[in-house]
This record gives sequence, structure tokens and C-alpha cells, in this order.
Amino acid sequence: MIDRSAPASFDWGPPHAVNPISGTAARGFIGFVQGSSTVVMLVGVAVLGGYALHRPILTTLHPTLQAMSVLTATGLILSAIAVSASSLGWRRLASLSSTLVLALSLTILFSHTITGADSISAPLAAHLFGYDPALAGRTSIATATGLMLIAVSVLLSARAHVQSTAVGDACAGLAGLISGLALIGYAYGVRDLYAFNPFNTIALHTATALFLLALAAIVVRPDRGTAAVIASTLAGGWPTRRQLVVTLLIPVLGAFLLRATDAQKVGPGMAMALLVSLTVAVLILLILRDGRVQNDLDRERRSRNAILTQARTVLERDLAGRVEALDTETRERLKAEDALRQSQKMEAIGQLTGGVAHDFNNLLTVIRSSSELLRRPNLPEPRRLRYVEAIATTAERAAKLTGQLLAFSRRQSLKPEVFDVGQSVAAITEMIGTLTGARIRIAVRVPDEPCFVDADPSQFDTALVNMAVNARDAMSGEGTLTVTVGPSAGIPGANSSSAPADGFVAVEITDTGTGIVVSDLERIFEPFFTTKGVGHGTGLGLSQVFGFAKQSGGEIRVASTPGKGSTFTLYLPRVAGMSRVAVVASEIEPLVDGHGTCVLLVEDNTDVGAFAAQALQELGYTTVWATDGPQALAELAKDAGRFDVVFSDVVMPGMTGIELGQEIRKRYHDLPVVLTSGYSHVLAQNGTYGFELLHKPYSVEQLSRILRKAATWQRRRRILNG
Repeated sequence: MIDRSAPASFDWGPPHAVNPISGTAARGFIGFVQGSSTVVMLVGVAVLGGYALHRPILTTLHPTLQAMSVLTATGLILSAIAVSASSLGWRRLASLSSTLVLALSLTILFSHTITGADSISAPLAAHLFGYDPALAGRTSIATATGLMLIAVSVLLSARAHVQSTAVGDACAGLAGLISGLALIGYAYGVRDLYAFNPFNTIALHTATALFLLALAAIVVRPDRGTAAVIASTLAGGWPTRRQLVVTLLIPVLGAFLLRATDAQKVGPGMAMALLVSLTVAVLILLILRDGRVQNDLDRERRSRNAILTQARTVLERDLAGRVEALDTETRERLKAEDALRQSQKMEAIGQLTGGVAHDFNNLLTVIRSSSELLRRPNLPEPRRLRYVEAIATTAERAAKLTGQLLAFSRRQSLKPEVFDVGQSVAAITEMIGTLTGARIRIAVRVPDEPCFVDADPSQFDTALVNMAVNARDAMSGEGTLTVTVGPSAGIPGANSSSAPADGFVAVEITDTGTGIVVSDLERIFEPFFTTKGVGHGTGLGLSQVFGFAKQSGGEIRVASTPGKGSTFTLYLPRVAGMSRVAVVASEIEPLVDGHGTCVLLVEDNTDVGAFAAQALQELGYTTVWATDGPQALAELAKDAGRFDVVFSDVVMPGMTGIELGQEIRKRYHDLPVVLTSGYSHVLAQNGTYGFELLHKPYSVEQLSRILRKAATWQRRRRILNG
């Protein structure tokens, strides 16, 4: 990244440095590259002019110095062009010039390898310019090597790879080291640094030009490599630039002191002491400056870390509070939804109470009358059998009615399952008839094809009851209620693109009541909205229907004509690809003789216990009666092997039948347990825990079959176990 203040006309390619670059430093680098290239080109042109004009002073700059060769001058001019073109983004020119320099330097090195010296430069000067070969300069190995390294550096700088940039900087650095040693040799009068093999001999202006080109090659791309570190606007950029300047000034200062010593202005010891003292002072200042900068940076870093830590702590605390509040809100919402569903169901149950009480009084009337008639003496056998059959049929109807009521009122969360709407409607029709009363005629139309949906059956039944209650009240207890079930491709007026692929199942409930006024149509599904008088409804019934439809992915629509009636249509997404399972009623099996099967009967109710014991004894079972769980465990402790099966009630004081069964399973795992219950909230919530269950009220045939089945299973296990 380069500052906006940097020249935008230079094509430096995609930046690879992660550090931002100072625009001022970048412009300084570009200016240095162009200035150095210009100086080197002028030096090269002057040397070639000296050869052309036969002016030795131009080739040596000083009569006592080594002359620059024609090949060296040409190589310096081409290198300067390559470096300058690279900084301006002229990559083709830079590559071409660098390639020519590389070829020239390799040719010179090849000549040194074959002949042991530069055998090209002198003949070339004589041939091109007629110059005296004895006065012509020759290119040393050091000069050729420096030109080659600079050419490689410029070629690599055109590539975007980080590795290429690093290798290019290394090549330019080596070229600077070669020329820098030669310059130090000239400055300090150490001939071995510029006139010793392989520096035999590098001219002063050649060393100067190579050193300038090496520095220019390093900083030719300010956005990459070493130049990016020097030009960085981060904390390390400015100290790096300052220390480099001071470092380069130290050898210059040493050269001045050496000249002063030669002029006998100061002694050699004084000059060395001054140089060392100044160097140490400068280094101490730089170290202290860098230490202060590092302290400032560390202080800022710690301050920012403290701020970030505090912000993170506040954020985590705030997040924890929000999560806790959300959890609390979610729990309260779930409780409210559950309470609302239960309130809606309880309202429907309240509507059922009157009808159920009326039906039970009718059933009890039949049972009581039939039992009184059976007490009459000399009753003919056909009439006695008819009364007995009436009692049995009425008891069966009562059991069915209580079973429906318990299933309807069970408190549970939404549990969607696939069921056939037609069968469900047909099964609940009797309850709806009890709800609406005898003066309302109910017509049910169910298609022959199955109509499966994936919804909560209990909530579906509740929705039907609520719509039936609404229809009953609209008809003032007299009229016709028609329930129609059928498939539907879509919902009228709804977007067809959002409809499920299998369509819907439509449940229509039509009444012949007073209808709904237009102003109330938009509000009838609002909770607690009702047009009934005080004490005749809470306004939760239709809101339950609306909520159930939405939760099941369906809709509820209503069409009404005041004075003629209303039609509520419940749409539920249809589940295709299933067939209706035919339920074939099995023939009633005859009574099964117990054949001495021993039953441990556990029943706390005296009447039910006495009846069950007597019935089992008449069927050939051997019975031991215990009135609670601890007594049953005591009987088993005496001799558990004598019992073939345990028959226990669920709801008992103290230890329940489920707890007893679990204890028996733990102690006598081969002894089967059969439970019986009219209704248990534990069984409703958690199931039967794996035990066989016989629902009350039960018949003698049902009791005999389930005990015989359990005892047979237990005997088979004893035989298999040896």
C-alpha cells in the first residue's frame, strides 16, 4: 500500500508488502534512482567521449587513477537505463537493457576465465576509436561481477514473487558491497581493496557508479522488499532510515579524519579516538531513541489491550445477560402458549360437560333399570339374557365415552404425527353429537380415499370441537351441522406457488345458524373476542383453531351469510404416498381356562379386588390378593416361584403399580407384570414403562386373555432356560 501522495503515474504492479509506504520516502527513492541513473549515464558518456576524442583525462578523471574501459562505460550506461526504466514502469526497456548488460558481463568473465585477463576492451577501443591500447582501460572481474549482479537484480524486480524480490535485493547488495569496498580502499588509501586480485584494478569512477547503481537497484521498487522496510510508515520505518544515514556517514567521517592525520593536523591516536568516540555517541543516541520508541509502542499496545479486554468483558457480560433474558422470555412464552392451549382445551371440555353428564345419566339409567329387573324372581331366561346384554353394551359405551374424554383432555405438548383425517372425524362424531345435543342433526361426509396429514391429532380434535361449539351456539341448539372432508389442490385466494406439492386436506364445517356480520369477520379469530353474553364463552375457541392451522402449515377460512349460516374450512397440508390400514375386528375369543395359573393380584379397592379375585377363581386361576405394594413384595419374598404373573392396579396409596412393577423386574426379572388403570397422569405423560396395560373398565374375557398371554410367555422362558 502506498500513500495517496505518492505519484500515481508509476506502474509498480500489485503491492506485496504488508506495510504502508510513506509517499515522501517513495518520491525520494524515485528521485534518487533517476538522479543516480543520470549521473552514471553522464559518466559513461564522458568516458566514451574521452576515447573518441583521445582525451585520457576523461577516461581516468585523474592522471594517477585507473582508466575506465569501453565495455565498462557501455555496461554502466545500459545499467543506468535499465534501473531508470524499471522505476518508471517501462518493463520491456528495463528487461532489454538488463539482458544486454548480463550478456556483456558474462562475456568479460568468460574472457577472464579463458585468457586470465580482459582481452576485449583494449582491442575494441583501438578498433572503434583508434585509441592507444596501452592507455585503454580494462574491465576487472569485480566490475563485471557487479554489472552482472545489478542486471539480475533489475530483471528480478519486475516479478511479483516475494522470493524474487529477496534474491534481487541480495544481488544488488552484493554489487554495493563490491563497489563499496573499492571506495573505502580509495578513501583510506588501502590499495588492496581496489587493486588486489580480483580487484585488479577497479577505477574510482567505476566503483562510484556501481555503488550508486546498486543503491538505486535496491530502492527501485519502494513497495517491495528492503525498500518497503525503509520507506514504511510504521514504527520501524523512520528509525531504519535514520540509522542507515548515520551508518553511511561513519566511513565518510573516518575518511576526513584520515585526511586530517595525513596533513598532520591531528595525530593518528587522536583521529582514532575521535572516530570511536563519535561512533559510540551516535550509537548510544540511536539506542536511547529506539528504546523510547519501543516503550511508547509497548505502552500504546498495553493500553489498547486493556481497552480491548475491558470491552470484551463488557460485551461478554452484556451477551450473557441478553442470553439469560432471552432464555427467560422463551420459557415464559412457552409456558404462556401451553397455558393458552390448555385454556382453549378446557373451554371445549367445559362445553362437553353438560352433554357428557346427560349421556352418562342415560347410560346409568339403562344399567340401573336392567339390574333391578334382573332381581325380579321367576324372570324368563330370554329376558334375563336381554337385560344382561343391555348392561354389558351400556358399560362398553360408557367406557368408550370416558376414553374419548380422557384422550381429549390430556395435557401434552404438540406432537405431530401422520393420521387419516377422515377416520379421525368419523371417530369423534359421537362426541360432537353429545356436545351439540339431540336437536342438531349431524351429517358427516368422508371420502373413500385416505386423506393423511402430519399434525397433532389431539389439537385437531380440539379444533373440531371448538368449531362445532361455535356452530351449535350460532344455531341456538337446533339445525343441521355438516362436516365434509376432502382433498384440495390449493387455498382459494392464496399464492399457488407457496402451496405444497401434494395439496391440502380441507375440513368444512357448515351450519344453518344466524351467520356472522361483516364487521366481525376480521376479529373472530382474535383471542378473547366473543359476541356471546357473559358466562357463555371466553373467546378462546376459534383462536385455538387459528393457531393450530398456522402451526401445522395450513389455513383457516370462513364464509358467512347473515341469516343463512357459516362455513369454516380448515386447510392442512396433505401427506401423500400412504394407504389406509384396514382395521379388522378380531372375533371375540371364548373364555380361556386358567388351568391353575397362579396370579398375584394387587388391588387397593375392595370391591374391584373382590370381583377380580372371584372372576379369576371361576376361570380356573389360583389367586393371592394383596392390597398394596409392600404386601405384594412380602408375598413374593415368601416364594416367588409359585406365581406365574402379577396383576396390579397403577394408582394405589404409597407405592404405585409402576414402582411395584419396576421393583419386581429388578428382583424377579422373569416374572411378568400386567398393570391396570382407568386413568393415570403418569401413564399419560410417560407411557407404560414396557409393562402390559389393561384399561379399566375391562371385561372378564379381556382379563383372561391378557393374563393367559403373560403366563404362557413366562412358562416358555422357564422351559428355554432349563
